Order: sequence, then C-alpha cells, then structure tokens
Amino acid sequence: MLRCYRTLHLGSTVLSTSIKSKPSACSFSHCSSSFQLTGVFTKQKRNAAEPYEYQKRYLSKESFSTKLVEIQTSIFDTISFSTPVQWAQQVLIFVHDTSGLDWGPTVVVSAFLLRFLLTFPLSIYQHYILAKLENLVTKKFPDILEELKKETAIATRMFNWENDRANFNYQRSARIQYKKLIEEENCHPAKASLLIWIQMPLWISSSFAIRNLTLMRPEQTMDAMQIYADLSTEQFLFLDSLMACDASFILPFAMSLFNLAIIEMQVLYRDEKLTGAKRYTTNVFRLIAVMMMPIAANVPSVLALYWASSAMYGFGQNLVLWSPKFRKFCGIPMTRKTRLLPYRHMVETLINRYRKLESGK
Repeated sequence: MLRCYRTLHLGSTVLSTSIKSKPSACSFSHCSSSFQLTGVFTKQKRNAAEPYEYQKRYLSKESFSTKLVEIQTSIFDTISFSTPVQWAQQVLIFVHDTSGLDWGPTVVVSAFLLRFLLTFPLSIYQHYILAKLENLVTKKFPDILEELKKETAIATRMFNWENDRANFNYQRSARIQYKKLIEEENCHPAKASLLIWIQMPLWISSSFAIRNLTLMRPEQTMDAMQIYADLSTEQFLFLDSLMACDASFILPFAMSLFNLAIIEMQVLYRDEKLTGAKRYTTNVFRLIAVMMMPIAANVPSVLALYWASSAMYGFGQNLVLWSPKFRKFCGIPMTRKTRLLPYRHMVETLINRYRKLESGK
C-alpha cells in the first residue's frame, strides 16, 4: 500500500508517462483490490439515464424538539429570575400577608390594584394626548395647509417652479409646520404609546410571578413550600384547587370574552370602516384573544384567574374612560369623534350592523 501511495505522488513527467503507457491492471497488483486504475487516471462515462446521487442530511425531529425545549426553558428561566418578576412576586406575597386573604382573592385584588395604580393614570394621559392630537389635525392644521397652498402657488409663479418642485416644497413646509404644532401643543404621538410599554411588561411580570409561586421559585424555601401547599388546598369560587387547570373553562372563556369585548367596543365607539393597517391590527388582536383561551385552559387556574381578572378590569376601565363626565373631570378635550352618549351609541351601532347582516342574507 505504501508503494502504491508513492507511485501516485511522482512528478508530472512520471505520471504522464504512466498514463501514456496505459499499464494493465496487473501492474498495480500490489495495491488494494478496491483500488482501480480507471477511477483515478481516467474519466468515467456516466449513462445519461442514470440519475445523479446526492448525499442527503436528515434533521432529527427528536433533536430539533429537544433543542427547541431547551431554548424555551432558557428564555423562561431568564424572565422568571429577572428583577421585575421578583418585584411583582414580592408584591403578591405582601398583599397576601398584609390583607390576610386567601390566594384566590389576593390574585384578584393584586390584579386590580396594579392596573389601577400603574395603567389607569397612563390610560387617562393617552386619551388626553390623542384628543389634543385629533383637534390639532382636524381644526388647526387644515388652516395652515390652506395658507401653505396659497404661498406655494405664489412662489410657483414668481420663481417658475415645476410641479414636482412645487409639490416637494409644499410637502416639506407642511411637515415642518406639523412638527411645530406638535411641539407647541406638547402632544407627540409617541407619548400615547407610553401605556403599552408599561402595561405589557406589567402583565408579563405578574404572570411569571404567579408561575414562580406555583413552581416554588426562585428558591425552594419553607415559605415557598407553604405557598405551594396553600395554592394546592385552597378553594375559590368554583375552583377546588388553584394549582389544577380550570376544567370548567369558565376562566379561559371569561378572559377571551372580556378581551374581545374591549376590542369590539373600541370599534363600535369609533363607528368607522376599518381599512388597511387598522383592519389588519384589529383582526390580529381578535385572533390573539381567541388563541389565549386554550392556553389559559392548560395552565394552573390561579394564573388563569389573574388573566381573567386583568381582562375584566380592562373592560371596566374602558367604560369609565368613555364617560363624558369623567373625561371632563380629567380635562380631556372634546373632539369631533367624542360621543355625548357613548354607551347608547355603541348599542345602536351594534344593532345597525346586525340588521345589515340580516338584510345581506
């Protein structure tokens, strides 16, 4: 075999001489029987009907699922041991120990309390910013646009601008004036999104905090074991154990129902046809509200109880924020879309849509 290896590594002259001489197979009798001259020095002809053979790699489904579970576990552990989750967990324990309530009422009270202290003021501020922005767009800005059109027409005649340049200067001036108005009124649209940046982390942190209680995290101390035992034995309303899943589907259904009601009430309150991005966003939120139902049915009922309580609070909060008296009390400006009788308007809009569906059939 060594001799065969040396023969193959001779200089180009020896190789060319060997190829021209066309040695027989017996010249390589000292090599391994698996070695063939034809496969090394000559090009094999492939039959046209013979398909190419490719080396395929098959991904193991078991290894992929295992890797996916590991990634999910790593992400959940990172969130579970984060500082906001630890704070939310301490708040739950503090409310439970201070009030002396069982864990069922503690979760409901904590959900209402956190939403009222953190998200309710931000919701009022969001409505205030959106109302000022709407008045700016519908009342002040149109007058400025009319002045800009007149100035652009005069400049076009004086400087012989083409239509493209005139439109460019008009759009540029309109953006500048719009930014000035926003700065004067102090109603930048980004301020209205402040609520979502607080509400979502609050919901996630509270959910993981309750999850930690059911898993005796972050450490399995005596207090953690006692909380776990209380959650397993305490009853609340129709629930025999807060650790078991809600077999009646009442909490998952209530959570999805309240979330869908919030979305539909906002659509009915605006009473406008959804198009483009608004329609897409609304349908996505509807889908999420429905998809959360099976998830809530497969988690401990104490977690589903928190989700249902938070959704119920959000439903009541929206009803309050649409009240004209409350809006006036909070100093929220009136707009063209403000309803003096919001609840009656939503009911009438719902009835009209139902009649349209019936007539369409």
